Amino acid sequence: MCLTSSFFYLESRRFSPEKKRAETTENKRSTLFFTGHLKKDVEVGITGKMLEAIHDYIVCRGDITESDYLFVSHARGYKEAKLNPVMVSRIVKRRLREIGLDSKFLTCHSLRHTAAILSLKAGATIYDVQQMLGHVSIETTKIYLRAIEEETRINNRAVHTLDELF
Repeated sequence: MCLTSSFFYLESRRFSPEKKRAETTENKRSTLFFTGHLKKDVEVGITGKMLEAIHDYIVCRGDITESDYLFVSHARGYKEAKLNPVMVSRIVKRRLREIGLDSKFLTCHSLRHTAAILSLKAGATIYDVQQMLGHVSIETTKIYLRAIEEETRINNRAVHTLDELF
């Protein structure tokens, strides 16, 4: 979820008991509701694949009630405890290592950056990415455009074309 929806690791633990619900509208868009920062209600769009993964998690988890948190720890000694940022970070780092990605630069937050940059490169507007990330100011989101511009300056077609000519 960190990568495909750009959830910040703090957001993944804020799915509160009274707000956790997912809905699918007629046009196949799904949304997930949770209590966000400063107790504000937040609605985020999620993909069908994410909704399936959440459903599978709930099925594997077993009996879940309205008073339970959606995402909980399954670690010995912390079973059913609300996730905290350290727990989420450790889970993500462990999963990254399991697939052969072991770098101190790969974190929950770096996955959020990756989601933003990949979305922009795939044609999403800066406004779309701002909404996805939950930024109040568009200026915060423009940081990702600068990263893409820098990459383009380093690795652009004009340089490669000249290299092939000479």
